[in-house]
Amino acid sequence: VAGWRTGRSAIEPLSLAPSGTYAVTAQRVWVDTDASCGASRTSDPDDCLALLALLKSRKMRVVGISTVFGNALIEVTDRTTRDLVGQLAAEGFSSPPVYLGQNRSFIDNNLSTPTPAENAIRNALSEAPMGIIALGPLTNIADVLRRHPELSTQVLWIVAVVGQRPGHVFHPVEGGAARVLLGHGPVFRDFNFAKDRLAVAELLSLELGMTFIPYEAAEKMAISAADLDAMDREGVTSRWVAERSRKWLAFWREDIRQQGFFPFDLVAAAYLLHPELFRCVSVRPRIGKHSWYWRWMLGDTGLFVDQRIDGEPGETRHQIVYCPSPSAGLHDAVLADLALTATPH
Repeated sequence: VAGWRTGRSAIEPLSLAPSGTYAVTAQRVWVDTDASCGASRTSDPDDCLALLALLKSRKMRVVGISTVFGNALIEVTDRTTRDLVGQLAAEGFSSPPVYLGQNRSFIDNNLSTPTPAENAIRNALSEAPMGIIALGPLTNIADVLRRHPELSTQVLWIVAVVGQRPGHVFHPVEGGAARVLLGHGPVFRDFNFAKDRLAVAELLSLELGMTFIPYEAAEKMAISAADLDAMDREGVTSRWVAERSRKWLAFWREDIRQQGFFPFDLVAAAYLLHPELFRCVSVRPRIGKHSWYWRWMLGDTGLFVDQRIDGEPGETRHQIVYCPSPSAGLHDAVLADLALTATPH
């Protein structure tokens, strides 16, 4: 009953390192996104918020953006991304090129012609090492490294919005008074993993440096109506994203009965911009079965992490970084990122 109400089973706490211990840096960063803000009432705006923060920042150089299916069809995510980048360019911000990516999962791509996104990521990695932040399913990245495994040494790190603790599902209501599921409220899947499990498995097999920003990190901050009102005053693109976030906020307020929404992908972008505000831990990832009472809702398998030193027979000992705990200062830092103005030429 407690697990059903809260989405959390009794599990040992993680031994988190001090804030900033697992910071990542790179001169060149690639963004992979399934942005669809405003496409529908239940289309989350998190990718658009993340793109806004990353492209306004002066802390890193985004060399390219690829689009992928996920939150919506590829036609929607590609158009949304191009619209946002175009708005920023008109304001005087840097506008990296956008490349059309995959419209289907990794398992279906073995015989497909490389997409413009795959070719662009391959070329960028061939030029110089870079970090990659994946805000959607990891299909584009897995496609590149399946065809060109020699380029895996050029990937400095991958930051991805995936992963969960065993026995923990993301459940924002925790037995409150939501309008759905008899007051229980929605249980969110590990969406980017669920959309393309094989892509994640492919990247894990390469033992790359990866950082998981899970849903439990996002629940440490919320974007409210007041925050969107503030964005309305911070330039054309910020206003554009804020307006496309209001349907999602209404869904959270009316159906989930929360006054603000948890901005999953924006928190991943914040990890790149403010690593000193995150407590993380080195863990072992594995793909395993969900508990039987969640399987009907979350699917058969999940992407789990834990701190065990000893593993199951045949299980990889490869370690990744898991960042579930941003500090209370993250909200104000992120809102400041979203309010930045362009530097005059």
